[in-house]
Amino acid sequence: MLDLLERQPQFPALHLERASRLHYVELFKTLVLDRALAPIEVWDKALLYRAILRERRAAYPPAFAYILTELEHCVLAPGGPSGDDAAAAALQQRCPTQADADYFVYMVKKYYIDNAVEGHVLLRCHREPQAKDLLFSNPPPKSDEEVQAAMRQDGAPAAAVGAPARYPPVEALWRCEENLPLLKVLVFAELNLLVSENPFVKFPQAQAALTRPYAAEAAAADATEGQRGGRHHGGSAVGRGRAGAQDAVSLASVIADRRGHLLAPIPRNTAMAIDGRAGDVRRLQQRHHREDTAAFHALLKRDGDGDGDGAAYTAYADWFYLNPRAVRAEERDGLHRQGLAALRLYDEASRDLYRVSYAEAEAAAGTRPVEGENVAPSYLPTLPHFVALVAKDRHVSYLQHVLLGSDGGARELERRVGQLARALHQTALEYHVERSRRVHRQKVNVAACLLDRLVEDEWRRFLQQAALTRASQAPEAAHAAEDAVASMARRIGSPRKFETRILDESGFATDARVEDYTRWMAAPAAPQ
Repeated sequence: MLDLLERQPQFPALHLERASRLHYVELFKTLVLDRALAPIEVWDKALLYRAILRERRAAYPPAFAYILTELEHCVLAPGGPSGDDAAAAALQQRCPTQADADYFVYMVKKYYIDNAVEGHVLLRCHREPQAKDLLFSNPPPKSDEEVQAAMRQDGAPAAAVGAPARYPPVEALWRCEENLPLLKVLVFAELNLLVSENPFVKFPQAQAALTRPYAAEAAAADATEGQRGGRHHGGSAVGRGRAGAQDAVSLASVIADRRGHLLAPIPRNTAMAIDGRAGDVRRLQQRHHREDTAAFHALLKRDGDGDGDGAAYTAYADWFYLNPRAVRAEERDGLHRQGLAALRLYDEASRDLYRVSYAEAEAAAGTRPVEGENVAPSYLPTLPHFVALVAKDRHVSYLQHVLLGSDGGARELERRVGQLARALHQTALEYHVERSRRVHRQKVNVAACLLDRLVEDEWRRFLQQAALTRASQAPEAAHAAEDAVASMARRIGSPRKFETRILDESGFATDARVEDYTRWMAAPAAPQ
């Protein structure tokens, strides 16, 4: 989850004081909820982190003040039966109780828990039947009397020794307003209470329980051993081997499940042959597992301190070496690039499996689009495209940005430009349907006529006003003080109508007019 080896002193924490509730909820769902196997684990982790932060608050820097304030605002329901108090009963449906929180304060004080790695061991073991043996720590845990006395000294009531049996629904943690401080504490601690240490130095008895092989692998191993014992020791062991093989997940059933239901089922003799080699496959997997562990060990030793003896790495367990986030950033980025290159090579090879023949490739490369074919636009036409197509006209652009200010005339011009662009957009979308094309073409003509009329009226009004202003002055003064805006408008010339412009094969408006197209398509005439 985090690159623990890059947690340098200049970056001591990941602060969330600027995060909103949305950010906390999304981080919680990504970091905690998606990785939890049961809702009770989420509540356990939240209350454990709250207890750790409360117990170690004196050791945290001033930058943690905002999360310690949220710690005081955590809402807890009163413990025990609520009786006739409806408010307390309703609060128990949304928030954990004070007794649940005191239990984790009790566990933190008893086992000296001060980070999330040791807390993870506690969360995995505190509900087990042999929890007292698994959590025997080094130094030894405090006695119950010492913990209860310490809690009474802090003003807390005596905590129950048993783990919480029930919690509110897990949705209440991120949906109820009362649990927002607890949610902030959970996300902050999930990001900042991780340390790079080996928890099994403190809890040596828990290593075998937490790093045991998966249940399916253990069952398969027991089944294989039972079958071997049955061959050597008689029928009773054979019966035990068959029972173990029925309980275990066989390799043939896994392969058949991966093949899917579209392929024929594996024959019985083939399945028996596959299951006979399952032990060899498992040993090969374990060998690769050990080789990967050794490779990561060498990687860490090579990029560690300069002594190269690797003594500092012998205290860590396999989970540390097999964590890809625990590798240095340079090696991680290099391995990332190698992995991407390998995936790219794999994709190219999978595409090359279905290569076309030389004749098909030559025919595909030899075809050229001709006029009248392949004239459809390569993209789906959008409304902003047609708005820009209309607004880039010289007269429309000059009116919109120079002659007309922010008055009603500019807004009316913008509205009519939008009407014409919308009509052109609908025409281009359904240009392949002849009936719709005719209807949309009429709509384009109406919108273009309205725009042309507005442009011509505004243009004429401006030129007349400029001419009157010039005529009211003396000729020398009028020539000297001729307005640059009016002179540019005269040089642009009279507006060109949108109504008479033709469309291309795809329904896009062009700058050509009907009379231009008629002149271009006319037969060449002999010079007079």
